[in-house]
This record gives sequence, structure tokens and C-alpha cells, in this order.
Amino acid sequence: MKLLSRDTDRAVWLLYTKEREVLLFLVRTGERRRGANPATDSDGLGIEDLAETELEAWLREHRNSTSKEITDRLKDPVSCVRGRGGHAWTLVNGQSELLLQVLNELRISAWKRLGQPPEVLPDPLPALGTEDYIDCWIMETASIFQSQLLQGLESE
Repeated sequence: MKLLSRDTDRAVWLLYTKEREVLLFLVRTGERRRGANPATDSDGLGIEDLAETELEAWLREHRNSTSKEITDRLKDPVSCVRGRGGHAWTLVNGQSELLLQVLNELRISAWKRLGQPPEVLPDPLPALGTEDYIDCWIMETASIFQSQLLQGLESE
């Protein structure tokens, strides 16, 4: 992922075809994994607990809508134009920052599911194909995309 151009209301990113596919897969997988956390039951909760549950529901809806906005832009042939070198992906009015937010949320959610390990990746890695392995992949892949985005945004 590389920043091609940027002005006050838009940024154009070069995504190689495989990067685009990985980014779509990352967001879908992260969203499915986030749903793997058991929902809390609201029976017997106090007012503070109910307010927290409502806040969590609002945050979950917000995360879902921001992830959907990002995937819709990636799938839109007008926003993500296929060319010889990959895809020119145009993000408007702060959507680059929104992408950073989505990636950060995916990374932190995976980290929490892994038990908030102090190291970046466990050594040895969890067994291939396990839920912990998938969360390690989500964490690492989201970090790579975040780094590329920040590098592009800071270079301007």
C-alpha cells in the first residue's frame, strides 16, 4: 500500500491486487472473530451495567458500519479503480483515518482475545489454523497496513 497523491479532501492509495484481497479478507475475518466473543446477558444488571451494555452495543454498531464503509469502498469500481499496477483506491474526507481506526480496532480486539500478551507475537506461534493463530495473523496484518498508512500520511 502506497500513497499516490493527497490533497485536502482525498487521498489516493496504490493497492496491489493481493494487498486489496488481503485487506478485504482481514476486515471480514476480524469482524467474524469479533463476533466470537460471547454476548453479555442483561438480566440482573444495574443501571450502570445497562448503560455500559448499551454503550457496547452502540460501539459494536459503529465498528460494523465503519468496517462496511471501508469494504464498500474497496469493492466499488469507481473508488477502487483497477489498473496495470494494481488498484488506485480513493479515500475521501478522512476515510484514510477511518481505515486506521478500523485496523486499530481489529488489532486491539485480536490482542484482547489472545489475553493481552506483553510480546508482539507469542513464541512459539499457536498451531496453524487455531483461533489463536488467526488472531495473531489479524494482529500482525493489521499492524502492517497501519504502518503503511501512517508512513504515507506522514510523508506528506
